[in-house]
Amino acid sequence: YLAWENVVMHTDGYMAVNNWRVFIDGDTHKVSLLPSGAEWTWDAGSPGLGQGWYGGRLGNWCAEVPSCYHDYAARLIEVADRADALNLDDEFVALSTALDPYIDADPRDNPGMADDTRRVTVGFLQSNPETARAWATSEFPDLLP
Repeated sequence: YLAWENVVMHTDGYMAVNNWRVFIDGDTHKVSLLPSGAEWTWDAGSPGLGQGWYGGRLGNWCAEVPSCYHDYAARLIEVADRADALNLDDEFVALSTALDPYIDADPRDNPGMADDTRRVTVGFLQSNPETARAWATSEFPDLLP
């Protein structure tokens, strides 16, 4: 999940100090981390651990533990590959286009802002997976294919 947050630039979950919870099963003592909230995605920054963790203790801990840092970079590549395979940019354009008549009918609509936001989002949908892979393999050349 931490790798997914970075590829999609969700800066308000594990990378932050809120929007996730710790659950400890009373019988097995298994610890689970439960994300909550994903409202800020594909709209800012650049993926990779080097961008900082916005105060998130889990991410900061991982950055300080060499094996976790390496495993995170490997997962970042896997998530980037999955994001590419989903063709999210094409799906975003198709869904946005389908919603246009409804958005245009809203008297509060700001067309210029919507166009700019869509262009930025499509750009991140297209570039973030490659940016994440490039960061991970520059940090850990052993992860190169």
